Amino acid sequence: MRLAGLPDESGVPVVVSGCTQYSPTPSHFLVVTKEEKNDHLLLEILTTGATLRYHTIADRPEAHLLFQSLGERRVKDSAVNLALFVQELAKFAPGVLLNHGAYYMCENSNPAFTYPSPTAFYREITWLLWMVASGRTQPSRDSAV
Repeated sequence: MRLAGLPDESGVPVVVSGCTQYSPTPSHFLVVTKEEKNDHLLLEILTTGATLRYHTIADRPEAHLLFQSLGERRVKDSAVNLALFVQELAKFAPGVLLNHGAYYMCENSNPAFTYPSPTAFYREITWLLWMVASGRTQPSRDSAV
């Protein structure tokens, strides 16, 4: 077997498709992985002062309970349900601070705003919390900060 220019006698264990093959020298290793992109609909709700935090992944089966509050407006599409739910939260919480994703859900943006990674999503939340804690912004429904 020859991978990426490594000779068979290289002494390197190789992981391919979940099957591990070890060569004679266990001190070095190479891992071959396959990256997959799996988008999810994340929802984070933090209360004033970030004393409580609610997290859900809206495209998972257990999230259907969250959308029962939508009543007859609830549909089979999780993305639509999430947008409706966020719009309801913003409507009944006038001092809410929205991140970019929630802001564009309230504006019925098409195509939907997406984050390049979960890390970018959580970094924006951290930044918003820092902005509020430092007094640089106040919660407002009118715009994303």
